[in-house]
Amino acid sequence: MRPLRLTLENFLSYRGEHVVEFDGVTLAVLSGPNGAGKSSLVDAMRFALFGHARGGLDGVITEGEQACRVEFAFALGDETYLVSRHRSKKGAGTTLLFFQMISSDGAAVLDGKTIAETQARIEQTLRLTDELFTVTACANQGNAAAFSQAKPAERKQVLAEILDLGTWERRAVIARQMGRDLAARISSEQARHEGLQAAAAGADVLRATLAEIDATQGTLAGQVGQAEADLAQGQEAKEALLRDREADRARRRELEDLAARVTSTQATIDETATRISHLQTTVSDKAALLACICRAEGALTYSQELEGRRQEAERLDGEMRLLRQQIETAEQNHTAEVKRLEMSVSATREKHQAAVDALTERIGTLEAQAETLERVPCLRRHHKALAEDCELLTLAIGAKASLPGIEEQRAEAIAAIPWSHAEQELARLREARPGARLKDHLADQTVARKQVVYDPNEHAEAKRQGGRLQELQRGLGTVERAEVQMTAEQAHLRAMQAEANQVIDRKAALEKELGPERRWDAMLDQVERTIKEARWAIGDLQARIQSLRQERGGLEERLRAAEAAAKEAEELASALREGQRRLQVLKILAQAFGKEGIPALLIEKAIPDLEAVANDVLSTLTDGRMSLHLETQRPTQTKTLEETLNIRITDERGERPYENYSGGEAMRVDLGLRIALSVLLASRAGARCELLVLDETCAPLDAQGRALFVDCLQRVAERFATILVVSHVPELQDAFPVCLQVTKDQQGSHIEVTTR
Repeated sequence: MRPLRLTLENFLSYRGEHVVEFDGVTLAVLSGPNGAGKSSLVDAMRFALFGHARGGLDGVITEGEQACRVEFAFALGDETYLVSRHRSKKGAGTTLLFFQMISSDGAAVLDGKTIAETQARIEQTLRLTDELFTVTACANQGNAAAFSQAKPAERKQVLAEILDLGTWERRAVIARQMGRDLAARISSEQARHEGLQAAAAGADVLRATLAEIDATQGTLAGQVGQAEADLAQGQEAKEALLRDREADRARRRELEDLAARVTSTQATIDETATRISHLQTTVSDKAALLACICRAEGALTYSQELEGRRQEAERLDGEMRLLRQQIETAEQNHTAEVKRLEMSVSATREKHQAAVDALTERIGTLEAQAETLERVPCLRRHHKALAEDCELLTLAIGAKASLPGIEEQRAEAIAAIPWSHAEQELARLREARPGARLKDHLADQTVARKQVVYDPNEHAEAKRQGGRLQELQRGLGTVERAEVQMTAEQAHLRAMQAEANQVIDRKAALEKELGPERRWDAMLDQVERTIKEARWAIGDLQARIQSLRQERGGLEERLRAAEAAAKEAEELASALREGQRRLQVLKILAQAFGKEGIPALLIEKAIPDLEAVANDVLSTLTDGRMSLHLETQRPTQTKTLEETLNIRITDERGERPYENYSGGEAMRVDLGLRIALSVLLASRAGARCELLVLDETCAPLDAQGRALFVDCLQRVAERFATILVVSHVPELQDAFPVCLQVTKDQQGSHIEVTTR
């Protein structure tokens, strides 16, 4: 994995969007004061690739923001990939993960159906997990000694993951399982092979027995032919007797049929005579039935007449009820109109009198005002100009001028009679006779109703008698049909009597012709015994032949089975030999794929490379004073060798285990092994992690140690695409060709890339 570009947006202390270009950067220092956000860039890579978040997923979002985004573009071999991970605080919190492969033709989406599936595809592509990445490619003060201080078995596990030895273990498991399956199948096939060999024995004996059976079958076949000839002769005799007996029985059945016909015809004749007698009785009632029909028709006609009377009476009663209602309504309307006119006349008189009284009162008022002119001695009443200055004189003068007109109005009002028309109409109504025409019509209808005579009881009786007409007519139809039927029955009776005479004559002639019945059963029993004996003989012979055939079929089947078993046993023996060979191969493969086989060889092969790189780094950091050796086996108390991975350190005081070192010396060993692991990981074709991140690992070193540390990195730089050293030590800024300077202010962290 070779980093190309890292894009951060609102991630940890990086507010807003920040882009870091790694393409072309091989050896760089990530510099800045403590807390400025240097390690956040490494955390951003791990967050994008593996979802790593030290303070929880929502903790990576910049304070005050609701969402963050990290995109990491990297190269793997000739392919370019882009991973983008988003986190939002909205709701319960959501995470989005996108994985693409970038080419000149565009982007190919590699996302899975779920985040977990997409994450698995990323790790499968990288051949790395977050744990393996941090143990090998990303070292810091907290985990720099993770490999060194681990137990020997854990150290081997780290090497196994780097070398992808799990593949060999999976192959060993598959080989062992295939071996177990093959061994079980071989065991089963061996038992089957023994059974086949046993089944193949005795084939010659079966062939001799079959030859004997074939000879016996030939002898029995000749005996069956003779018995079948005897049977055919007996069957022919039986068929002749049966034909003769059937002909005799047919004639006798005809005789029986004739006797039955005589009896049946006589019974039919008797029945017909009885029916004719009954029909004659029915026909004799025709005259009385016609009389009843005549009476019923008259009653029906009278009933229809009474129905008309009933309808007329109901009509007149209805009209009389309607007239009475109309008369009552006319009288009510007349009374109401009289009352209305009386109230109108009274109201008009009162209104007229009130108007006259008002005019009279007005005249009195005006006369009183006009008298003022007579009582005032002032001469100003003779002078109009002077009178205008006196309000009292002005009113008096106006009143005197208005009196003639008002008096004329009162005279006209007294002379007028506005209620005269209403009084005339009232007088006319009082003299009028309301509903007179209706009352006269009611009287006429009453007279007409009395003339309509209707008795409901009489009507009901007429309807009852008229209702029998259909029944009587049906009875007449029955009588008429009886007359026709009686004529037909009489003709039929004569024909049956003639037929009966013919049957009696034929019966007598046939009885004379047949004579006494022959002993057919005795003759047939004799023939049946002959046939039965022949059939028994044939059946016995055929049963013996069938038994021989079945026996022969069983023997043939056994012979075929024995021959097939012999052939299959031969084929199975060859397959068993091949299976044993394959089983031996699988055992060899299982041992080769196991921990003691190829994986052990790969680890043994990787140990010298790991030691060489670690000693190169350690020699540089200690100025040649220290070296290390990885011990993969050690003797036990039982004088056997035990698999292990111990670290042995050699210095000016001799060789000692790693656990005896501490402080700066242990840190130099840790750093050397971590760089060696990263180199080993970078050189492995499976993972190809070409990134090395060293986060504050050189902090405990003095100035000389830091110089040696930089020199060491320059030596191993060719093994990596990018080496990134994270340090807050200012002196290191000028020791690397590229510097990623991180600063922090109130707005957050900022990064600036400089080269020298």
